[in-house]
Amino acid sequence: NKTDKMKKILFLTTLCCFSLLSYAQNQSADNRWAAYGFSVAVEDEAEFVQLMDDYFSKNKTPGTNVMLFDIMHAPDDFQHTHEVVITGSVDTMSDNFSPSNFDEAWGEFRLKVSKLITPGYQAIGYRNMQFGDDSKEYPYHSVHTFMFNGENRRKHFQMVRKLRTKYPRTKSSLATGSIRMGGHDNSNTWSVRGFQSYKDFLTGWNDRQEFRKNNPEFVEEQTKMMEEIDYSEAESKLRFLKLLLKQW
Repeated sequence: NKTDKMKKILFLTTLCCFSLLSYAQNQSADNRWAAYGFSVAVEDEAEFVQLMDDYFSKNKTPGTNVMLFDIMHAPDDFQHTHEVVITGSVDTMSDNFSPSNFDEAWGEFRLKVSKLITPGYQAIGYRNMQFGDDSKEYPYHSVHTFMFNGENRRKHFQMVRKLRTKYPRTKSSLATGSIRMGGHDNSNTWSVRGFQSYKDFLTGWNDRQEFRKNNPEFVEEQTKMMEEIDYSEAESKLRFLKLLLKQW
């Protein structure tokens, strides 16, 4: 009926808002991640960042990427101030969490950090696709988590991959995948859209509407593929914006 159709359209629009692809697809094996959300008091932030820099500049596991984010905008029930995300391949992430890495340097770092932060959530998962321009930086990350199970999720991501490859965009990046364990809520799927500037984030909706206006073939193909996907049980869980402060 009309109501169900509108719900499907609204949900798809929400996903696409956080799932726009730019022209280059990164197909590296660097597709595993671990995330940690926590809070740091304003007066302790400089000391915390310095501790992070001192430790990861010397002790980062080869092949991994460590990113520190500031949480900029989030709902009331997501009151963490920062997030650390570690990414890598299966092998490098296995090395990172090997007991041999829990040495004296790690113990000292962990003890000092524990005095400055209030722990929040922890999560692990993987990325199933990523699109972006490697020559550009996208420090503003718009995050969306949701529940989306079974065959319909597979069809949806097949559609996203096909359409965003065929109809590329260069103003934003996309990464999306699954949450295997943990997290802030009970979501099992995530999507992160990256922006080069805060202005690009603010004008994202207008950019998307302009794209649809200039690409009627995209709209037609999307509409046809959407009819084969049941979004009735999909549930949007969380959205927040974070800024990359530093990475190692």
